[in-house]
Amino acid sequence: MNWLKKNFWELDRSPSLSYVGAIIAFLHALTYYFWTRNGLLGPHAEKLHLCWDFAPKCDVTAAGGVQLILFHVYLGLAVLACLTFLTRRVTKLAWGLLLLTFLFMLYFYIGNASLASDILAFFIVANIGFLFLPRKPTLLHACTLFYFFISGFRELNSDWLSGMSLHKELHLSVKGLEWVAAMSILFKWALPPLLLSTTPQQFAIGVVTLLVFLFGHYWYLHDYQSLVLVFFVLIFVLDFFEKRRLERETMYQSYEHPEPSKVWWPVLFGIFIIAQTRVMQRFSLSGLIKIKGPAPTVDCIQFNYARYKNHTEQLEWPQSLQTNLSGRAGRLHCSPKIAEANAKTFCAHLVHQPNFESLSTYLLTRTISQSSYRLTWHSNKACRDVN
Repeated sequence: MNWLKKNFWELDRSPSLSYVGAIIAFLHALTYYFWTRNGLLGPHAEKLHLCWDFAPKCDVTAAGGVQLILFHVYLGLAVLACLTFLTRRVTKLAWGLLLLTFLFMLYFYIGNASLASDILAFFIVANIGFLFLPRKPTLLHACTLFYFFISGFRELNSDWLSGMSLHKELHLSVKGLEWVAAMSILFKWALPPLLLSTTPQQFAIGVVTLLVFLFGHYWYLHDYQSLVLVFFVLIFVLDFFEKRRLERETMYQSYEHPEPSKVWWPVLFGIFIIAQTRVMQRFSLSGLIKIKGPAPTVDCIQFNYARYKNHTEQLEWPQSLQTNLSGRAGRLHCSPKIAEANAKTFCAHLVHQPNFESLSTYLLTRTISQSSYRLTWHSNKACRDVN
């Protein structure tokens, strides 16, 4: 357990890391709030859960009261971990509480693909780095800067640059929306490198301008991502003052102290980078930490054909299922996973009809640059696993 000893030593010797731990624990509480507000988990959550690609046979129904209790325990652990880190006296206890909090988060995240988002993929990597690897500030800085870069890179497409993804939140002309979309990429690429500057003026410009950009982003979109990035920018501020303090002080270095290794943080950072490439597409687990960028603006239609013993007929979706498919925000809008879940819900009614044999369902989508619909997903045996 030498790695654990080094881990605790790094936490004990750096006051700023205690505050970083408190920030990460607080962000878990913030995650609880946003999951509850968006109806993904909590007392008013939808009963339907989605499966990840690596677990296609997962239980698609919520675990009821047990899961609700565990969800509240998750919040309690996050609050306790945050307060314990702020005391800066019981580092090992705070670390243990944060570890339990993170495990609870993974339980919910892996159990329900509808929770997937770019910022949570980044947050998982940040948790792993803070809990288990040395050189924590370096790793968190590298991951944060890479997240800004890859987020801007994923926005380099005609769908985002058209500004259509923003027209519901920003009441601007088409040209104005295009400028906002382009400036978003510019800010994500130009400002974050200033956070590495050792010059106070340049560092302050980077921090203040980036915070203004993120708060403006949150003001219009009310999104979870902006608030998480605000706190990770503040981690740069904590580390900046920590380095200034170390420069002013003469610290006694003992060889008995376990110096943190410089090897392991590049390993996790490299995994995070590789997970964004096409090389990892064959490994479905990489989807847990993949940054996909903004959801495309799409329109969709789903056709359903029920096969009976003596005939086949086209069926119309109930309005509730149509809203479930095309009335969602983000990547769940017109998602094949939602289409599949809708089909299984529909099957629960069809299997009780006389002479029913199977259901074939087809999801067609089109983006703003496409004039006609294209087949995105289909299944000829949608009711196979429905009793």
